[in-house]
Amino acid sequence: MKINFMLEHGENRGLYHTETEKLEVFPFNHENIEDLLCTIIHETIHFAIDKADETIDSSEEERIIFRMQWAPEWLI
Repeated sequence: MKINFMLEHGENRGLYHTETEKLEVFPFNHENIEDLLCTIIHETIHFAIDKADETIDSSEEERIIFRMQWAPEWLI
């Protein structure tokens, strides 16, 4: 897995490309470093799910990642 920081503005915060196993992260689209780290973690989880060879659709994958990232807040 490689991470490319894209110094562009747009609507994307981060992307994972399965065919190249690369993450693209757009720092200018984040409010602070914590927000940026959350995007990197989010895209890394996409990579992990891809490597686990799971067969789930993209909306289910997004729900799983959302729940994983918010679990610490919900458990307090």
